[in-house]
Amino acid sequence: MINHKIKLAIFLSLMFSSFLANALCSVVGTGINRAPVTYLGPIDPIAIYGLQFQPKGMPLSLSYMSGTQLSISNGLNPETVLFRCNAADANQIFEGYYLFRADNAHLASAQIVNGITYWAIWVVGAVSPRTPVSGVDYEFFLGNGINVGNAFGNEPNWTKRMAYEVDPTNSNFIIIKGKHFSGFTNSQIRSGIAVTASNFNPVIPQQLKGFIFFRGPGVNNTMVSNGGNGEPHTIGSFFRVGLRGVSTTAINSCNVERNDANVSLGTHSQNALPSSPVNFSVTVKCDSGSTGIQYGLAPGMENISKNVTDVLLLDPNMGSTAKGVAIEILNSAQSKIPLLNLPATGGVISSVNNWQSLPIPASGGPTSSVDVNLSARIVPYGNEPIAPGVVRSKVTFMLNKN
Repeated sequence: MINHKIKLAIFLSLMFSSFLANALCSVVGTGINRAPVTYLGPIDPIAIYGLQFQPKGMPLSLSYMSGTQLSISNGLNPETVLFRCNAADANQIFEGYYLFRADNAHLASAQIVNGITYWAIWVVGAVSPRTPVSGVDYEFFLGNGINVGNAFGNEPNWTKRMAYEVDPTNSNFIIIKGKHFSGFTNSQIRSGIAVTASNFNPVIPQQLKGFIFFRGPGVNNTMVSNGGNGEPHTIGSFFRVGLRGVSTTAINSCNVERNDANVSLGTHSQNALPSSPVNFSVTVKCDSGSTGIQYGLAPGMENISKNVTDVLLLDPNMGSTAKGVAIEILNSAQSKIPLLNLPATGGVISSVNNWQSLPIPASGGPTSSVDVNLSARIVPYGNEPIAPGVVRSKVTFMLNKN
């Protein structure tokens, strides 16, 4: 009888241990690659104006990346299975997110807008105490859009339930793929810093800023609320995310008051190229009598990657399908305006560039408004045969003070 009882106790113990092992989530394969950092933010340069024209808290840019895009940027197929859990634990799996508190950068907020904390962008290499002089504050949000509940803080948050699928090979389990992550949003707004030519960092640096991670039984489930200083605990369970580096220009005495956001260039046959110029304008408002003001036209990545400044190349990401053509931008005298020559790495926009002078007259009031009259037309371009299709591109109107 004694031996029988001992055997029974051992048998029950083994069964209990096996049940606990099956209840834990596991990282499938190597999971998420740690090495890459996924950067999010505007691609086009950002113009920073004086606070009298661009008040603190004014939105500057908004960017979103889906879970599918996040996976691809990490070198993963969005359909790759990253985690496997017991189906009974479906209500215990979450997406987590938080900022990396490097150099105490996220211990104090720069400003709070509608209950949302925004953080300063710090100068790279500056000594402590670091001074945010870029004119831009930022915040990340889990998913697509902005609200208080999904804003990144300096403490881990894991309140959002994780999407999943039932394992097709065993319905007792669920699987989580890269595409099941919600993605993330980056919002950038005007800081309260008064920027001048001598108090301004012309490059928003590319920086690691935070983490998006999976949490479930056995995976990051030992994290505590003060774990925001380092990486999530489980290897292969998290994405590293950060700010995309971008060029900026600052001018304290002017801003763009009005612009024709969309310019339709019409429909044309090949024989009718170059097409007739279509007029558009931008209204610039400055302190009366401001001197040394310049404007420039910043192209997109198609031009930057190919180092082209004489015409605006078509942007396939906007739906362009035409071949052998480009867009030419002219001034009020119908002379072609060369585009700004931007560094591919998002570095400083040189003051020795294709800036155009913009005289600002004195007026009886504190400010003056000037219309910059421009036009655009479709022109043949390159050695590729012309093929009909959609012609779309974009250009950013920027101001500078010489």
